[in-house]
Amino acid sequence: MSLRGLSVALALGGLVLVAPQARAEFIITLQQVGSDVVATGSGTINLIGLSNPASQSDGGFIYPSNGILGVGPSNASSVEAYLGISGPSSFGNGSAAIASSGTGTEVSIAGFVDGLAVSSSYTSGTAITDSATWDSETLAGLGITPGTYTWTWGSEANADSLAVTTNAATPEPASFVLFASALVAAGFLGRRRRIQA
Repeated sequence: MSLRGLSVALALGGLVLVAPQARAEFIITLQQVGSDVVATGSGTINLIGLSNPASQSDGGFIYPSNGILGVGPSNASSVEAYLGISGPSSFGNGSAAIASSGTGTEVSIAGFVDGLAVSSSYTSGTAITDSATWDSETLAGLGITPGTYTWTWGSEANADSLAVTTNAATPEPASFVLFASALVAAGFLGRRRRIQA
């Protein structure tokens, strides 16, 4: 690399180090697992930069057309709701559906009001893991549009974000065996054709 190229690379690298950017510190993954839809969340949430905390009850639920997703126990407990996020107002066209079960610390996003809610006992910046399951449901049946949806808040050192992403279905063991068998058969036929030629 030339001296000029090295100078440009160092200058650009310096800009990246100076310009803080919001990261997806808390990520919720929605995926089809067998005959159920499962949401799993993990990460941390920085509450600095959010405003107007208010108490309410929450639990596992989804309402894609209003950009609402709650992950955690289905037996609702007290959460603190905050305003001051920005992001999409929906992630599909589905209506409200309550989760069949859930675990961990309650976290919910409400895109249509730019709100975020977290369990009242949560300490800002600590690790969270949670889940919610909708039995005998599909991503399409819940009206979820595949993709990644990100909400951000705060600035500079307090910049933070929450991302919701949808994954392809997790294959069931029988489907995987059938797929693997098809690959082996295709390989065998291809080898046989080369030998005959």
